[in-house]
Formats: sequence, C-alpha cells, structure tokens
Amino acid sequence: MFDLLDTYHIILALVTHATFENRFKYGFFTSSHHIVHP
Repeated sequence: MFDLLDTYHIILALVTHATFENRFKYGFFTSSHHIVHP
C-alpha cells in the first residue's frame, strides 16, 4: 500500500535538509524560511 504520510515525511525531511543547507550556505538564518506544515 502506498503510504502518503510516510512519503510526506520523507519529502519534508529532504526539503528541510535542503532548506537548512541553503540557509547555511547563503546565510539566511531567519525564521521566515521555516517550513509551514499543512
């Protein structure tokens, strides 16, 4: 069975990791770049 919730968590983790790397790389250490949960 295709578990949408697991897939969502995987995507969220990937996006969060990418966002953290971008913030670290470009110095955007602000709360405005946080991921908003639906």
